Amino acid sequence: SGSKRHAAFLEMQKAHYPNAPPLELVHSCDTRWSSRSLEVEKVLRRFDCILDTLELFEDDADAETKLAASSLLLHIQTMKFVTFLVFFGRLYEFSEFCTKALQSPKTNVATCIGLINEFTVRLQQFDYHQVVAYASELSNKFGITNFDVRVTRQRRMPSAFKSSHVLSTTGQNRSCDTDELTAQLHQVLGQISSEIRHRFADDQIGIMSTAACCLPSAENFLCKQTILKFANLFSLQVKEAELDVFKAFVLRQNTSEMKSLNDVLGVIDRDIFPFVYSVYLILVTIPQTSCTVERLFSSVKRIKTRFRSRMTTSRLNSLGLLSFEKDLTCSLNYDDILLAFRTMKARRLFF
Repeated sequence: SGSKRHAAFLEMQKAHYPNAPPLELVHSCDTRWSSRSLEVEKVLRRFDCILDTLELFEDDADAETKLAASSLLLHIQTMKFVTFLVFFGRLYEFSEFCTKALQSPKTNVATCIGLINEFTVRLQQFDYHQVVAYASELSNKFGITNFDVRVTRQRRMPSAFKSSHVLSTTGQNRSCDTDELTAQLHQVLGQISSEIRHRFADDQIGIMSTAACCLPSAENFLCKQTILKFANLFSLQVKEAELDVFKAFVLRQNTSEMKSLNDVLGVIDRDIFPFVYSVYLILVTIPQTSCTVERLFSSVKRIKTRFRSRMTTSRLNSLGLLSFEKDLTCSLNYDDILLAFRTMKARRLFF
């Protein structure tokens, strides 16, 4: 940070890559992997410029700048740092397709399940040795020989050894150990896999699978095995014959207009298909993902800024509802709303 450091980094990029536009390093978002993927890619592409810029400020007259640059160089000029940089770059690269698709409001439930399964398979097939080999190549390119940072305090020599010469290797950097790097990468990837299994547990995947097979456009429309597991989860009385009759009934309709579970629920007669009606009613009631809630919190950050510090809770709730239900808001006729507002009694309004 700082204008002087930023200008020096840009000049270093122009010197190394005169025909390429300079890249800006910004703070990545804590919750979105896509922003982290972009920043890791920038660091990999301009790692030589980062090293040269830090070495330039290591000789700076300012003691604080010199200390910060020396500390950063000590930590990033290691085989371990380069390996994890390449590791997360590859991880973000092949997971970016999944994160962007899951964040899209147009992605249906069936596609989400397929993306989650594909991402899990890719994690299981991750090649550690390819990452370590590429990291070794980058380390040789930039002249990095240290495996990890090992800093120890300088000990005072006992008085009995003042006239002696003691040779010791304590505190020196270790050589590269590819087996240890592979074990650490395996541990990190195992933790990521455990988090994914915890986030998408069997119960949640079962509910999402049931919602996917209840859409008429699904290949396994009203799959009995999936519906029965869902019914047992909520203690519903299973009626397989009712499923067969309802499936034939829906397929005779115009299924192109049934794009959501609510559309299908609208054509169900509760008295004729009580079991099917209960299944669809539960599915449209349970929130299957937290994406909509996260979008609401993101919109609140844009609504209540530091320039609107005196906004009341009531107004914030109203503006948040308008932003959250933007599809409904855009379909409103504002002339009718203004007409109704004009015919109201004159009173003081609080905004």
